[in-house]
Amino acid sequence: MKNLNLYQKRLVRTEHMPLLQKFETSPALLLFRWIYDLSCTFDTKPSIYGMDGDRMLAIVFPDAAFDCEDFFADYGDVMACLSQHWTVKVYGTAPGPETAELQAKLARDGIVSTWRCVSGRDFNRCLDLYIKLETSGNPEWAFFKEALEGIDGTKSFVAVSRCYERLLQRTGIPSADGARYCYIPLSGESDTAEQLHCLTMEQKAELWRTFLSDGVSSMEFEWLWDAYLDGSVRSLLEWELALEGVLCELQFTVSHDAHSFHVIDPAGSPIRLDYIHGTAAEKMFLKILFPVNLENL
Repeated sequence: MKNLNLYQKRLVRTEHMPLLQKFETSPALLLFRWIYDLSCTFDTKPSIYGMDGDRMLAIVFPDAAFDCEDFFADYGDVMACLSQHWTVKVYGTAPGPETAELQAKLARDGIVSTWRCVSGRDFNRCLDLYIKLETSGNPEWAFFKEALEGIDGTKSFVAVSRCYERLLQRTGIPSADGARYCYIPLSGESDTAEQLHCLTMEQKAELWRTFLSDGVSSMEFEWLWDAYLDGSVRSLLEWELALEGVLCELQFTVSHDAHSFHVIDPAGSPIRLDYIHGTAAEKMFLKILFPVNLENL
């Protein structure tokens, strides 16, 4: 998705606004929290588009209706601060219909907002919110894409691969020792229950895959086991489905009857699992597969 101008947009108006808020958070965290706030406001999870090898990312809230003056009042400060680091443009469909473009930049005396469209006619109401972000390229592009794809207004964290840990350090977000993922706080304070809640099905499957392939019980399983014990875990269904898929993928087999059970690895060897003294991953594995009186197994 190259930064192409398919047609020339005419300047509709330029407005000067005071800078009402300065942000102490890092630019990347400010970006993620802005998209999270929009997700909450429009009650929808954004779609993220971008092509490998490109620098552009598109963040789309389809069918989102917004008043442009109100949008600048609410988010002009954010847009202007982000524009110091990346090119950020907001698009929508103005009456006509035609594409409208909004942009905000910092000026010496505050913020300058610009309104553009193809016809040059004034507009205010728009439909379909589309944010175009021009990154510096990889690895920043890949990091932003993974983080933005995980943002959901119903979840106060987003989990990303630890391969982006160095980039995350610039945001001032500490990573949890032993955790498979890094967790970006979008709202509120650190909370392991909310961190577990933000994991996607694919991420849960990767945790099981790491355990079954490498024998690694990631910190996430400690959080899950503690949540299970104190009754705060919302559901184990996704964990169960993810485990089932990974067992099939790795060609493990499970057999059990009224008196015994066996878990066989791809080489045909049984693996030993301990519900009492084993790792948290072992305990969760057994609890999901055999939700009975495991203490008696």
